Amino acid sequence: MKRSFRESRESRESIIGRAHKKAVEKLSEFRPKEGDDDFVDIYGEENVANDVAYVQRMEETFSGERDRFQQHAEVFEAIFFDQVELAEWLGPNITTTPTAKYDDIANGVDCIADIQQGLGNVHAGIAFDVTEGVTNLEKKLSRVRKEINEGNLAQVKYFQSEDGSFVGTLKNIPRLIVAIDRKIVDDLAEKWMNGKNNELANHFVQRMILDQILTQLDQFQLYAEQIGQEKIVRILEKYKMLFKQVQLQKNQQANISSIDVDTMLKSEVYQEFMYLIKHFVE
Repeated sequence: MKRSFRESRESRESIIGRAHKKAVEKLSEFRPKEGDDDFVDIYGEENVANDVAYVQRMEETFSGERDRFQQHAEVFEAIFFDQVELAEWLGPNITTTPTAKYDDIANGVDCIADIQQGLGNVHAGIAFDVTEGVTNLEKKLSRVRKEINEGNLAQVKYFQSEDGSFVGTLKNIPRLIVAIDRKIVDDLAEKWMNGKNNELANHFVQRMILDQILTQLDQFQLYAEQIGQEKIVRILEKYKMLFKQVQLQKNQQANISSIDVDTMLKSEVYQEFMYLIKHFVE
C-alpha cells in the first residue's frame, strides 16, 4: 500500500530531525572553540571575550527566526565533513575542518578545506547553502565580488591545523560556495542515517560540488584579471590547478550512473547557481 504524501513528509522530517542531532554532535566535536587557550594567547582575553559575546548575541537574534533551511545546511555540512574523510569526496589529499562559530557567523565560512601539496598545505574556505532560491546565493557572490574588488579574499580568525603546527588567522583564502537543494540533502540524510556508505561514496553530489567549485574559481579568476587584481589572480590560479587534479582523479574512479548525472543536471538550484557563477564577470 502506498504511503500518503503526509506520511512521506513526516518520515523525511523525522530523518532530518535525527540526522540534525547527529550532525550537531559531530560538528561540535571538531569545531574550534574561540575560548581555547591557544587562541587566547594570540588574541588576548578581551578580544576573544568580545567575539564570544558577539556569537551569543547573534545566536539569540536568530533563535526566533531560524532559517527553515538551517537544519538541512548543518546536516549537509556534517555529511560533507564525514564523507571527505571516509569516501574521499574531494580526493585523497584534502581534509576538512568545521570553522568556529565566530567565523561561521562573522566571516561566512562554514568549513576549511586543508589541501596537501608538495612540502606544505594550503587552505580554502567553503560556505554551504541549502536553498530553493537564488537570493541568498546572490548575496554570497556579491560578498566575493566586494572582496576581490578590495584585493582580498576570505579570512578565518580561529583556525588550528590538524597537526597543530599552525594556530591563528588564515588570510586570502578562496571563498567557495556549495549550493544544494533540500531534496538532495534529504536523500543524503537517509543514506547517512541508515549506514548506506557505498551509496554515499558514489553519490553524484560530489561531482556537483566539484563542478561548482571549479566554475567559481575560473570565473573569480577572470573577474580578478578584468579589474587588475594580479595577486588574487595568482592565488586563484593555484587553487584552480589543485581542484582540477581532484576532478581528474574523481573522473577516473567515478561510479556515477547516467541517471544520477541527469538528476544532478535537472536540479533547479544547481542550474540557477551555475548560471549565476557563469555570469559573475558580466
